[in-house]
Amino acid sequence: MALKTSPFDAAEYLDDDEAIAEYVTEALETNDPAYIAHAIGVVARAKGMTLIARETGLSREGLYRALSEGGNPEFATVVGVLNALGIQLHAGARKPAPKRKAAAKKVAGEAAPKRKVVARSTRKAAPKKPAPKKAPRRRVARKAAPAAASMA
Repeated sequence: MALKTSPFDAAEYLDDDEAIAEYVTEALETNDPAYIAHAIGVVARAKGMTLIARETGLSREGLYRALSEGGNPEFATVVGVLNALGIQLHAGARKPAPKRKAAAKKVAGEAAPKRKVVARSTRKAAPKKPAPKKAPRRRVARKAAPAAASMA
């Protein structure tokens, strides 16, 4: 008997505000705009896309398109959807990046690994040929307009 599977849908598990806030926070920490938009779209589906569309004043189809993985929503759309979802954005200082392994080894007294040296050619490049000169433009004399008849 074959094992029957179904695709995973995170929207099925986002049933309370705390889980939704945690899901969006994790998405924001990735710094990946496409993933953030997708995560907001998953939360919107969990709450009900029609309800979110009604509260934001945007079309349901437009929200699906903008909040898909390939979508590129405007910031105003993201803020509107987050407001409709009851999610508030907070700013905080970024956590310091982890130290590189080479620096950690140096601190411990070990020698850092040497970088590879890339050989460069010492041969000079051939001089560029000057661009061919363009033929001078010929000016065409224009005929003067006939003098206007004197008004009597």
